[in-house]
Amino acid sequence: MARANKLAKLVNSSESIRSFKERYLVPDNISLRYCRSNDLPLLNWDEILISVMSVVEGGVRFPFHPLLINFLQTVNACPDQLSINVFRIVMGVVTINRLLGVNLTTKDILFIYSYSCPGSDSTTSCHLRAKNVNIKLVNGLPSSHKGYDNDWLVVAGKWFTNGSSCRNRFGHLVPSRLNVPDTVANLEDLTKVLSSNICIDRMGQQRSAPLLLGYQPLIGNFLDGPTVPCAQETPVEPTVQFKAQPTSVIPQVDHSDLIPTREVRRPRLSRSQLPLIVEVDETKQVEEPAPRPKIARVTVELTHIPSSSSSDDIWVLEMMVGPDPLFVHRTVLDTSNVELFAKVAHALTKATCLPRDLQAWDEMSSGRIFRHISQGLVMAAQGVDTMEARVFHFHERMKEKEAEHTKALAEATKERARTEAEQKVKMEVELTQLQEKVRKLEGECIQSIGEAREEGKQEVLGEVKTQLQGVFNQGFRDGWKSALKKATVPDSSDLFLRDHTPLPYPKADLKDSDKEDEDEEDDEDDVDEAEEAGGEQDL
Repeated sequence: MARANKLAKLVNSSESIRSFKERYLVPDNISLRYCRSNDLPLLNWDEILISVMSVVEGGVRFPFHPLLINFLQTVNACPDQLSINVFRIVMGVVTINRLLGVNLTTKDILFIYSYSCPGSDSTTSCHLRAKNVNIKLVNGLPSSHKGYDNDWLVVAGKWFTNGSSCRNRFGHLVPSRLNVPDTVANLEDLTKVLSSNICIDRMGQQRSAPLLLGYQPLIGNFLDGPTVPCAQETPVEPTVQFKAQPTSVIPQVDHSDLIPTREVRRPRLSRSQLPLIVEVDETKQVEEPAPRPKIARVTVELTHIPSSSSSDDIWVLEMMVGPDPLFVHRTVLDTSNVELFAKVAHALTKATCLPRDLQAWDEMSSGRIFRHISQGLVMAAQGVDTMEARVFHFHERMKEKEAEHTKALAEATKERARTEAEQKVKMEVELTQLQEKVRKLEGECIQSIGEAREEGKQEVLGEVKTQLQGVFNQGFRDGWKSALKKATVPDSSDLFLRDHTPLPYPKADLKDSDKEDEDEEDDEDDVDEAEEAGGEQDL
């Protein structure tokens, strides 16, 4: 059975590799090469193997974060040994440290989780399992990666940090390194993290990996974990996701989980460089089980417009819910906290006002504002009415076409049934005629056989009769000749001739000529003489 390579599109060509490196901030001194799980190559000493999913959803960036390298060194593993969820947990802790200002380390991770490695011959990757299912540093982890763990990257170059690297071949764990006592763990920071309600997802799981690492989940099945009401979520200050070193690509957002924010300035009314709204279609990048929404990102076009302007002229969007930034996982459809989500809706509508519009509304009288609002409402109502009429007419046309289709289908079915019935009747009539012809031929055949038999019988009887009559005639003639001889009739008498023999069946043949009769008489005389000679000898 062929394996699914659902992430191959991201890295299976030179163009896709280039886009992949730009998107995930891979420096130019690091090269990537794609390979499938059923065709893994041998690695050089400076190369490592890592799954594509570890970068897309695992939060891995190049060069490796020091905490990730320290974790790999502690468990004595290479990157391709680890399950993707291990990367989500480690890189999620990196983000948590930055958001909450704590300093959790590998020992703190191993204090909460137990590390298991089944061995090099097993198909199961090394993984982390929470010692208590209700106590986890990172939640929102998928329960399976089927179809997303068959695409790999061979990474070469300076993928390590500050000269510190990890092994690139399978390593066996050292049990003594995995035992972390209470006295070694950072209990204060662990308590702060576990009691924080940040990055709560729609399922109510706090410290959700998709929100911490800024990705849209490709897999819809998640592991169970502790949940809290969304209303108890604690806002966090904007932060910058870990980036090993600057790249040539200008980062598009401050944090992948936050709406972009900048310093607030009073916008001027002169011409200026305005933000360019770029719509990125994420659905074309990765094959995924469900359609993903398009994400609008804000970037600043650095081209100069021929006019007097300065950096103060740049208008930058700021979306705030009170004193807090607006997170991308907020929604206006959730009714659990009406006041909060009303503020979210207000922030969204306020962000749609351009600087010139703001000034125009400020200078407008209340009566004129109401007239504009009335005009807008009337136009909206008229638009809704028009679209409703169009939809209604469209629906009616669809119903008519459906009725026509049903009618045409019924007529076609009826015509087909009628044709089939006619064909059936015609075939039955032809079959009856054929059966009648067969019966007639059978009768004629039987009659012909009877007549032929009778004719043959009569012919045979005639031949037998003729032969019997000939036999009787022959016997009578022989007796006739014998009687003439005994009566001492001279041999020259005409009575010996065939024509003067009174045959019982004159019409039956006897002999072809009188010569045959003479030969027969000579034979008879010889026989008589022989008999007389024999008698004299006896005397």
